[in-house]
Amino acid sequence: MGEPVQLSPYALLRRSGERAVVESARDCTVVELHRPALAAVVAGLCAPTTPEAAGGLAPGGLELVRLLAAVGLAGPPGPETGPAPHAAWAHIRSRAGLVDARGVPVRSLDEPPPAPAADTDIPLPAPDLAALRRTDPPLAEVMETRRSVRRFGRAPLTVAQLGELLYRTARIQRRFTPTSPTSAPTRTRCARCRRPGPCTSSTTTSRSAPAGI
Repeated sequence: MGEPVQLSPYALLRRSGERAVVESARDCTVVELHRPALAAVVAGLCAPTTPEAAGGLAPGGLELVRLLAAVGLAGPPGPETGPAPHAAWAHIRSRAGLVDARGVPVRSLDEPPPAPAADTDIPLPAPDLAALRRTDPPLAEVMETRRSVRRFGRAPLTVAQLGELLYRTARIQRRFTPTSPTSAPTRTRCARCRRPGPCTSSTTTSRSAPAGI
């Protein structure tokens, strides 16, 4: 007998077209049930049970239990940590388009798995981690020594290209002008430095000031 297993609270059994599916509120995993009798296996996992007991409720049930456990829709009994299921559903549905649905290949659970694409395995070389530790520069050195090398063409920009570049990057899209005296308050400017307001520089002198001031 296997270890006890229970359906995840984030699993939802619902109809999709003309078939029943078990869907996860965590990562959009979808398992299609190609036989209606397999829905009894999902219902049998609501209470803690063994895979053999739940799998015996329908033909192919044990394979379904193993599949649900492999994709996180079933697991060991116990309190589930994380947000409430309805909150997880609202979050995952509000991000539609940002999460790719991960579905189960369309085939019966009684069918054997598909054959590999190649008849022989192709061994791939593994990196020598010890050599990389000796020869690879540290991240700080890589960041300090990186450079951007640009090679400019000999042909100058055409007037049309220059105009399009400046139009897209530096054009003035709108001008705001005062429509009435109250829309833009008038500012006084210093006659000497032309800055707004009276000039308060310490170098300003007055004719009436005593000599040496």
